[in-house]
Amino acid sequence: MQILQRLRIGLVGAFIVMAAAPALAQQPLRKVTMSLAGQSMIASIPRFAKEMGLFEKRGIDINFVTMDSANVSATALIGGSVEFAFSGPVELITARSRGRDVVAVANTYGGLGGSLVLSKAVAEKLGVPASAPIGERLKALKGLTIASPSATSAYTVSYKSAATAAGAEPRFTYMAMPAMQAALESGAIQGYVASAPFWVLPVVSGSAVLWVSGPKAELPAEMRPRSNSVLLAMRDTTKSNPEMVKNG
Repeated sequence: MQILQRLRIGLVGAFIVMAAAPALAQQPLRKVTMSLAGQSMIASIPRFAKEMGLFEKRGIDINFVTMDSANVSATALIGGSVEFAFSGPVELITARSRGRDVVAVANTYGGLGGSLVLSKAVAEKLGVPASAPIGERLKALKGLTIASPSATSAYTVSYKSAATAAGAEPRFTYMAMPAMQAALESGAIQGYVASAPFWVLPVVSGSAVLWVSGPKAELPAEMRPRSNSVLLAMRDTTKSNPEMVKNG
């Protein structure tokens, strides 16, 4: 229920905002291209908005380009391939630190949307139950290979920081979320951090164990980001299209 509440907030708070200008029926729709950071529920918020007709009602003909991660999505924006990008706060900070004039139009998901799952076989060997205090679960990650979407992902930063603070240093590797389950089942990794629905199927099927829930705020508060995803644009785009980011 928490993730659905946050998705609703994202829909109302971000994409109604983006399409804030009243539509004029006699005017042609404005074509806009947006990159999405994968196919998770969080990254699909704009698709929900499109299905609800929110873009078209506001005079926007939206075209989505799906990327492998928030990092790739932000790169597409900086490279001029898209006008808006669904990405992450760390990608925004990284781009700004490198002199890129990227701005956040809206915060689209608060908190941490990614959960950590471990292979059931690996979890059983740890000697720590999934119901143990969070500190014990994080410490048990020592030496494990954990997959995350990218080095700059909020998932990587949050879980790596939390594990290190607990005295563990798991090895992080990076791949697109759709590839994570296969990598887990082949033994190439021992766990991964992903958004729903990518962590759900292996847990439901019994091949994986939900080790830490991001949406339930199980990580220590200081390790959880205030924002999990943001809608980005280049500053020039926001200046030349104020009606689309009126309240951003």
